[in-house]
Amino acid sequence: MRCRRNVFCEKEFLELCFTIGEAGIIASDDYVEYKLWRCLEKMILSFDNNLHLNVSINEIKDIANRNPFELTLFEKVLYVIFSKHQKGELLLDLSDFTVDDVLSQKSEDENATTIYLSCQSREKCQKLMDEFGILAICPENIKDF
Repeated sequence: MRCRRNVFCEKEFLELCFTIGEAGIIASDDYVEYKLWRCLEKMILSFDNNLHLNVSINEIKDIANRNPFELTLFEKVLYVIFSKHQKGELLLDLSDFTVDDVLSQKSEDENATTIYLSCQSREKCQKLMDEFGILAICPENIKDF
């Protein structure tokens, strides 16, 4: 039996993750950081996830009804995630969530890994890791992993 991960991903983090390489934000000589972001992309789209996104279903429906050639890269990513969910390739929960929701999920399913992908500060993420055992990744601490 495969172990599932509970991945809570903030919309802002998701957008940054999938556009950082294309936007040239990472210096071309920082290959390690680039690879870390690419690994996060693959993890987010993995079948082994219970993916929680703070995106509304109306936003997804709006994207699905638009011309695919007019979508931004981030909108295409949302479309792919929702398509994978509809095909049964990804468990997806579209709802606003708070840090309390992340902690609650951690306590409900102690055997699953809980990952929080956030644009919060390094200090807040470190506190979640130290006090609650949640893997909290933000742009400031990505090189720590």
